[in-house]
Amino acid sequence: MRQIYPVLFLLIVLVACHGSYVASNDLDMRKRSVAPQLLDGFYQESGSEGRWVDQQFAVVLRPPEGAEHNGARLQIKLFLPDQLFKILGPLTLAATADTMPLDPHKLSTFGPTAVSWDIPPSLMATNLLPVSFNLGKSTTLRDSGLEERSWPKRLPFPNSPFVPARRVSDDSETGTPKRTIEESRISVVVTEISLIAK
Repeated sequence: MRQIYPVLFLLIVLVACHGSYVASNDLDMRKRSVAPQLLDGFYQESGSEGRWVDQQFAVVLRPPEGAEHNGARLQIKLFLPDQLFKILGPLTLAATADTMPLDPHKLSTFGPTAVSWDIPPSLMATNLLPVSFNLGKSTTLRDSGLEERSWPKRLPFPNSPFVPARRVSDDSETGTPKRTIEESRISVVVTEISLIAK
């Protein structure tokens, strides 16, 4: 049985912390306003590019109108820079919507790409849908080939009013990140994540 109550609780927390903030089904990563829906693994927005992400990252999305009857399409748009592709090679993007694993997609070339999955109506009967992603590989900022002045800054932890899972890099007792800035890990640039009505 799906755990509806925790998701409803998270929605209440979101409204309480952000007043008139209304969760969206379309997260444009170039906008600072989407930050409350970014649970973990994201860096601050990088102008027109989007946001760098770690190997694992997670969001919450509001299902579009009518999705509880027709389902929806989950879509992520991302960009893998040439210099990181030379380091990381092909990546496999895995995702989980609520507790449902989605078929993995292989990212075999650098540059922009979009990946989508069909989400059944049974997962849409909720106020918010948690979605997590895993790219399988990442590299440190130090080894990324990016100029130090252009290194992205990670969002504060916790960034969201939601309660994210503890990061692998966090100390199990204090929750304090162990990584230095140079050791922070990046994989790709995400430009948009959305739930699209069918």
